[in-house]
Amino acid sequence: MIVFVFIKNRFLKWVIIVSLFLLFSVINFNSVIDRMIWLVIGLKIWLEHFIFGVGLGNFKFYYPQYLTNVYIEPSIATIFVHNYFVHLAAEIGVVGLFLFLFFIFYILKKIKNKIFLYPLYGVLIQNFFDYVLYIPQNSILFFIFLSSLAVEDKNKYMFEGKNRVVNLLYFLFLSIFLLYCIISFFKMDKIMVLVNSKQKDNFYKAVSLDETCWLGWKYLAVSFVEEDNLEEAKKMFINVIKTNPFDVESYFYISVINFKFGNKSDGYKFLKQMLQVNPKLANKYIKILKKELG
Repeated sequence: MIVFVFIKNRFLKWVIIVSLFLLFSVINFNSVIDRMIWLVIGLKIWLEHFIFGVGLGNFKFYYPQYLTNVYIEPSIATIFVHNYFVHLAAEIGVVGLFLFLFFIFYILKKIKNKIFLYPLYGVLIQNFFDYVLYIPQNSILFFIFLSSLAVEDKNKYMFEGKNRVVNLLYFLFLSIFLLYCIISFFKMDKIMVLVNSKQKDNFYKAVSLDETCWLGWKYLAVSFVEEDNLEEAKKMFINVIKTNPFDVESYFYISVINFKFGNKSDGYKFLKQMLQVNPKLANKYIKILKKELG
């Protein structure tokens, strides 16, 4: 933003921006590679569900299907593409993406005070490398600010005019967005059933290739809990805390499983470890444990 506001020479602006990007790429090379891999997976999911996407919030259920050593190192895990627009396209398809972008650029075009465009452009550019607008609090603030700038001097909003096409597209955008929310809600259980077997295979593959992939052990452990196979779940959670000793939730699960098996000494042992790792978060889990055990 500082570059765009205070430097008038257009060529110099882009030299500085490109230089900063290249410097970041060299310093954080691994981070850049990870983001490129996530981008490729996001694009692949979008192309396979091009028109309507996989449904809002469902990217994280499809992503594990692509956790193979062909596309990605097994230790790399995320539930977001670090590109908001690709992530959005994968979830709502080309139809939803078109309506979303139309809505954004129509408002940007209506903004009269051009000085406010620079920070908005900065936010949009940042979301080509991150998912800031996917966080509800950020997106709400962004759109409130965007809408307030689009208000005309005579207190007439952009959609009060005679442009019926714009009104229709705006209505379609809201309708499709609501429809996607409803579909995503009802699709959740079916998606979990469809991809769970592939998820488990992929995570088994991940931990066999890299035993330090704690997230792989964690997904396997949770899937065994859902299947009520507590013996296997306990083994997987122990592998989690071996590779990531700061995962409080795993200590909690192991404690619950030990108490259910009647191993009170081990149950209290892992509760104590949980308190040592994170006292504030552990207190929350102890309350849940009391409810679980009556």
